[in-house]
Amino acid sequence: MTNPMRILIFTENYYIGGTDSVIVNLMNNWPAPDEFLVVCNYDHPGLKVIEERAKVPCTIFPHHALTREQLEKRAGKSRVARLGIRAALVVGQYVLLLYHFFYFLHFFSKLNPGKIIIVGGGYPSGSTARAVALQGFFRRRVQKPLFAYLNDPAHIRKVYMIPEYIIDILVERSVSHLVTLSQATQNNLSRRPALAHSFKKRVIYNSIEIPLDAKRETHPFREELGIDVGAPLLLLLANYEPRKGHGFLFKAFRIVLEKFPDAQLVCVGFSYPTDRDRVEALVRKYEFSRSVRLLGFRNDVDAMLQDATLLVLSSQCAEGLPTVVIEAMARSVPVVATDIGGTSEVFVDGRGGFALPLDVQLFAQ
Repeated sequence: MTNPMRILIFTENYYIGGTDSVIVNLMNNWPAPDEFLVVCNYDHPGLKVIEERAKVPCTIFPHHALTREQLEKRAGKSRVARLGIRAALVVGQYVLLLYHFFYFLHFFSKLNPGKIIIVGGGYPSGSTARAVALQGFFRRRVQKPLFAYLNDPAHIRKVYMIPEYIIDILVERSVSHLVTLSQATQNNLSRRPALAHSFKKRVIYNSIEIPLDAKRETHPFREELGIDVGAPLLLLLANYEPRKGHGFLFKAFRIVLEKFPDAQLVCVGFSYPTDRDRVEALVRKYEFSRSVRLLGFRNDVDAMLQDATLLVLSSQCAEGLPTVVIEAMARSVPVVATDIGGTSEVFVDGRGGFALPLDVQLFAQ
């Protein structure tokens, strides 16, 4: 019997959502009794969620390395300050990368992990993930970090082509694998010339815990919101950032209401005040006060899906394979989603749901 290994899971995140679910599912279904260390930026609002949902022992280590996201937030609403920071980051982002490399080299030396797994959004997954990946340049092959990126890779501006190419080459040589959640997202890695033909690329579809096959007579979620059992309930489980497409969905839902006036749309997810204000303004614009509910993040996904008629997902860009799509299908809830990322890859011959182009009329239909 081998000794337990210290598995370090690293992420940079600012929203509660799919990345947290991937980390929790990974730990809860790990096939060996290893020790988990989760390292993340201190201001990630989902740290408590990871801690609460983990069924195995794990220790969370929030770090205070200054990130690009935090720098841009410090500019506040000042347009001049934002432009100043972005101008400084044209070259400064690579100074930041170097700073992060040495910061985490020192940080990890105290933790002494046997394996590092990076779980991030769209490659390069924030300003810290590649710096952590580069730690593998000094590790033996079996200890090199595994880099899992969940969403589409970022587009490279021409001014950054040469430094990005060099860094991507170093990252490719530093990691054991480049893992993503869908074939579509992996194909889009071709936008990064240095990674386009890497033999280290792998696709591993999102996993979920199979729900218990228990039918209940009560409808606590509908009862909580005062929604009649017979009314169509459309459910959006996504945070409130712009790429999730609330505006697109509301335009389609306005058409749906013409035929199904008793339909209810419930949006559930984490939000910052600016995101929530923007979506609330759309609710007022379309006069949806009686038919659209905006809720914060909730952990009772199973209860919500059991009461839903339909799961809708209106993402406009930067998706890999949303976990919620698979969770809905596992509970026999049909899905209507935009064809972004790998969503269409999990529907077989139209069964399970529809992945549609960004067309409001078609989505409503």
